[in-house]
Formats: sequence, structure tokens, C-alpha cells
Amino acid sequence: MNLPSAPADYSQSDQSRLRQEIKAADLQNIKRGTDYYVLNGRVILKAPNGSFWALQVDNAGALTTTAV
Repeated sequence: MNLPSAPADYSQSDQSRLRQEIKAADLQNIKRGTDYYVLNGRVILKAPNGSFWALQVDNAGALTTTAV
């Protein structure tokens, strides 16, 4: 993350803006100990040989993979 240089003097508005930028960037990060939901999408995995596979689940909970 690249943050702007600090102003020479303390500025409440600058601190507020900076905190909002940090909060927005943090929302983009993957967190440990958190459940993730993929809705209307796929999970793409890369195999050791460089091929890519889409992981999908059906209504019975069975997993399938499809080459992409």
C-alpha cells in the first residue's frame, strides 16, 4: 500500500481521509479465521503443471472440477 506523505502539521481532516483509505484497502484483504462465500462465481485453482481448474459444487454438495 502506498500512503501519501504526512503533512508538516497535524490535520484532523487529513487523518480522517487517511483512516478511510486504510479502512477501504483493508476490506480488500483476505482475513484469517473468516468464512468466505462465493456467490454466482467460481473458484479457480492453478495446478502444479500450470493448468487452471474451476471448482464447483452441486446441490448435493458434490465437488467437480472443469479445466479452464
